Amino acid sequence: MKLSKTKQAMFLNDFNNVEDLVREFKIGGFDNWYNEVQEDQNKKAVAAFNKRYIILFADYTHEDYSGDAYVLGFDKEEGKWFEVHGGHCSCYGLEGQWEPEYYEKLADLKAVLSRRDFTPSEWRRNAMSSKEFKEWLEQ
Repeated sequence: MKLSKTKQAMFLNDFNNVEDLVREFKIGGFDNWYNEVQEDQNKKAVAAFNKRYIILFADYTHEDYSGDAYVLGFDKEEGKWFEVHGGHCSCYGLEGQWEPEYYEKLADLKAVLSRRDFTPSEWRRNAMSSKEFKEWLEQ
């Protein structure tokens, strides 16, 4: 398992940074085509994302042909905390799944997280069962 931290966020597994997150969810027109026009669009998508969102925690785990993603952050435009849950199978990736679930207050988010079961699946480890995430929550 790969673990990296920045000033503002902890990224786990297949998310190394915000650009990876924007790429996997294909937010703001981000695409993997490598030409000059698309690279410029990708840079704009990442810049727009960074202007709006502060990412605190992001985890994307996959095994075989399926996987799970979990993102926790703050939306500066909405002025609210949020979570994003995503998953993929062999046919589809995370695209189109950037749908933040908002919380008015940090206390509301903490209450939801304290009631959530973080037990790993018998079949596969998912983002929500991350030991690093549980440790991060306790800090």
